[in-house]
Amino acid sequence: MTAIPDDQQRNYEIFRDCLSTALIEKISQPQSKPKRKPRSSRKPSSASAPPAPATPHTTTSPENGDADAHLSNADDLAEFADYIAAETFQALPNELKTLDHHAYAKNTALQARYALPLTGAAIPSLLPALDPAVADSLAAYGVTREPAQGVDEFLAPVLTSYLTTLSTAAAAAPRHQGRGRGARLRAVRARLGAAELPSPDPAARAR
Repeated sequence: MTAIPDDQQRNYEIFRDCLSTALIEKISQPQSKPKRKPRSSRKPSSASAPPAPATPHTTTSPENGDADAHLSNADDLAEFADYIAAETFQALPNELKTLDHHAYAKNTALQARYALPLTGAAIPSLLPALDPAVADSLAAYGVTREPAQGVDEFLAPVLTSYLTTLSTAAAAAPRHQGRGRGARLRAVRARLGAAELPSPDPAARAR
């Protein structure tokens, strides 16, 4: 990833915080499970083969009590958020990378150009140079699911939150700003709680 220039660092960290929040909310949503078919009330005939014995479940997933799973997921989520945030932020128009409240308040043309809230339809023109790998990565981790919600629909509220924060006079920098990776990981772990980062979808990665 290309380093973020010093004059854009504060805005980048605000953007990364907005994106991290959206990721955590997304992966914290319960996944819908297919309904089980009702069991037949009929008894199997004597000629029926006995059911195969269950295979012992040996995976070390969070559901099975792996003590380090949540820690690992927090690390993965922080790195994933860093990657998605950096790639997306660098694709933003330059005027949005250094925007502050004063510039926004006195520029009515800019307010009209980025009228809030942003919708998914506005994202392609706002991020024309976004690396396609961003969409692939979001889909691989189940954050986006075409056609219900693609990368544009996911990023629209993230950018809306980012611009809303910047346009507020008393916009506060993220609490972990400038405190290094360790502080950011602790913040992500605290917000992640019991949420689990989905495993990559092989089918999405193969696209």
